[in-house]
Amino acid sequence: MPNEEIIGRIHRIYSALGEVETKLDLALIKPKPIGIPGKIGIVIDFQGEYTDAQITNIAYNLIHNIANLRDNLKRWAKNNKRDVTLVDSTFNNSMPLKIIQDLSNADKHGYPPGKSNSGKSPKISEIMSVLHMRAGAESNSSVTFGLNLQTQQPFVSQRGDVSTKIIITGVVTDNNDKVIGDLYQIQNDALKSWELLLNEFGLTNG
Repeated sequence: MPNEEIIGRIHRIYSALGEVETKLDLALIKPKPIGIPGKIGIVIDFQGEYTDAQITNIAYNLIHNIANLRDNLKRWAKNNKRDVTLVDSTFNNSMPLKIIQDLSNADKHGYPPGKSNSGKSPKISEIMSVLHMRAGAESNSSVTFGLNLQTQQPFVSQRGDVSTKIIITGVVTDNNDKVIGDLYQIQNDALKSWELLLNEFGLTNG
């Protein structure tokens, strides 16, 4: 596998990540009033124009891209006389990668899986599009999402090192429905595991 092909696959992963997270555009957020006698009720949906099937496809596209990189890296390493065992070592030492592999296998072959790499038989109980806000470690960093009750328009007040975006995520549970973690976080942690190996191999997403 030449460098161009493996780097192309790395680009596909970051493209899939870009579909999972998009810039927050308040102009596209349309709060919907709900009728509650004597009260004011507002529903804010961050799903936009996507259907449930579309956001599910987007989430699994990233899952499969992260999972498939394992075999592609092993083939690249073998063809380029690099240490193939580093690929399996990275995988075996990363619970997020094992969970992503299990989710990919379950989507391809059905649930429950015949074998679970993570030992947790993970599944996604729900997939959704949500607002993700993060304030940095600096003491002056803060971010607030609110709603103007007069105009019924949302607003974001932020200061310092702040990140606001819409992400597609889900709740990952084990076979006993115990929560394992947040899908978006697990995906990012799994990707970080591969990034360490990519750096060691001299491969980048650039």
